[in-house]
Order: sequence, then C-alpha cells, then structure tokens
Amino acid sequence: TSLLQTLVTHPAFQEGLTYTSFLQEHHLAEDRATQEHMPIPNEALIAAALYDISSAGITNAANDGNIQGTHLAPGNIWNTLGPWRMIGEAYRVNYTWSGVEHTVAIRKAGDGEWSIQVDTQTAENLTCTFANNGLVLLRWKASQTRAYVQRFEERVEVILHGRLYQLARRQPPDVDTAAKSSNIAHTQKMLTAPMAGTIVKIRARDGDAVEQRQVLVILSAMKMEHAIIAPYAGKVRHVFYREGAVVNGGATIVEME
Repeated sequence: TSLLQTLVTHPAFQEGLTYTSFLQEHHLAEDRATQEHMPIPNEALIAAALYDISSAGITNAANDGNIQGTHLAPGNIWNTLGPWRMIGEAYRVNYTWSGVEHTVAIRKAGDGEWSIQVDTQTAENLTCTFANNGLVLLRWKASQTRAYVQRFEERVEVILHGRLYQLARRQPPDVDTAAKSSNIAHTQKMLTAPMAGTIVKIRARDGDAVEQRQVLVILSAMKMEHAIIAPYAGKVRHVFYREGAVVNGGATIVEME
C-alpha cells in the first residue's frame, strides 16, 4: 500500500510521465528500510525547511504551471518570523530522519538570498523559488536542484532525485514533558528560555509561592508556546523580564529560591 501511495502521489506519475523503468529510475522499487539507512542529502533538508517556514508563499504558489512560480523573498518572509530577525539570530528548523535529528539554520544573506547551515556544516548562500504541485527550486552558484515537498501536521515529505524522504518534525513540549526535562532537578534555580522568543504571559511575580510544575512564564517561539515551569514547590526569587520582551535562547527568565 505504501509503495502504491508513493507511486500515485509522485509528481512525475501525476504528470503522466510513466514508462516501464519508472520505478527503477525514480528509486521507488528500493526497500523503504534501505532508503531510511541512507544519509539524507542537505538539499532535502533545505527544501523542507524553506517550504515549511514560508507557508504564506506556499499558500499562494503558482497555479498556472509557470516554472518561475513564487519567489521566496527573504525580506517578506523574514518579517513574519518574529523575534529572530530582531535579535539577529538564525531561524532554526529541526527534523528527524532515520533516528537522527538535523538542524537547518536560516538567515537573511542579502537581496533575494538566504544563508543556510545544515547541522555544523559550513553555511551556503542560495535562492529559492516555489512552483505549483510543491515544486521547490534551489539555486546556488551555477547549480540548481529540484525537489517536491508536501507538508503534514507531524512531518514533511520531500521527493529529491526520485527518492522519498519523510522528515519528522520536533513536537512542542507539553507541561508533563517539560517537567521531565532538566528543569525537574531541585537544584536548578535558574530557569532559562529554550530558544529565542517573546514573553507573552507572566503568571508569577517576585516572592510568589508556587507549586511543582506550575507554569510561571509562557514563551512564544517558532509559532509555538513553550511553558517555563517551576521544577519544584518553592518561592520565586525574581522574574527578569516583562510581557512583550524579546529574549535570546538560554536567557535566564526566572530565578527560584
């Protein structure tokens, strides 16, 4: 069933480009387990990340088949990314492939260009264009790569060079998950921001007595809300920011007694 679904949703198949060697040429006959143990190309991660963050551009992607499609303009998209553009940090997107988490860091590089860094590799500058049917064109220097991308709630699927890559997104932590994280240690008195974001709600003040796992501050980051919770029952010594403040990742938000 999975092979049939992959076949009928393949862009080339939908365009009627079918022939006897279709499965072999597009690597669809390969065992899925074999594919998942192959290293994922950077281009697949980059296409997924740019497609993921530019939902406005994707929604309005070209419907006339024009290969020029919708150009991903850094200036326009950057204005929608929140605090990262204000504090000069990269916008980071995380995916898991074959049990390994990868990070794509995205920065504005100039007029019409993005600076993209995959994991700890050297950053590269490129441009990106979207067309219909999820087509993503990546261009850098004299090279061009075509990929097809589909977004789902918990994953992004990328077809690159005929291979299908299913990338799982990092899910936002809930209160129980956060409580089991490093903040659960009673000795941890400094509660920090997990990433850059905006303080949208403060639910505790200096001197307040709080219960274990009580939500103290809510941080908005990457279009999600992150709860900063009390790791143990005790008293709040100091809240360092006010609502609306933009903070760096790792900044101390609350100090416990």
